[in-house]
Amino acid sequence: MEYKVVENSIDVEDFIELYKTSGWCLFSTEVFSKALKNSYFSVGIYINNKLIGFGRVISDGAMYAWVQDMIIHPEYQQKGFGTIVVKRILDKLRKDGIPFVGLFSAEGKKEFYFKNGFRERPENAPGMYIDLFEKYKSIG
Repeated sequence: MEYKVVENSIDVEDFIELYKTSGWCLFSTEVFSKALKNSYFSVGIYINNKLIGFGRVISDGAMYAWVQDMIIHPEYQQKGFGTIVVKRILDKLRKDGIPFVGLFSAEGKKEFYFKNGFRERPENAPGMYIDLFEKYKSIG
């Protein structure tokens, strides 16, 4: 299967179409565009001009990075594309000297991240979050 890997040049409409397959809440095109533009690094995989895999990083560029929006189209999961995206991300962060990389794992995907070198935070140092738009589902 031929594919093309691109870095930092994902079309927002392609991203939105792939994002819709994730089941996560949708935002406006403007919000998605701003998120892509403000990302530290992004990786996309295209097959036949269709974005089938994506991951992006939010970072301070020095100490911390956060993997965000790691998505592989359901038809292409379990075929190694997620590993390609994660390896590209980790290679970039390693090259840039950023030591700490965090993420939230979607339900049922924890084993994938373990296989790619991630580990859970210890019980005495659990992660926390707040959802400022808890009731926010989708906008036009």
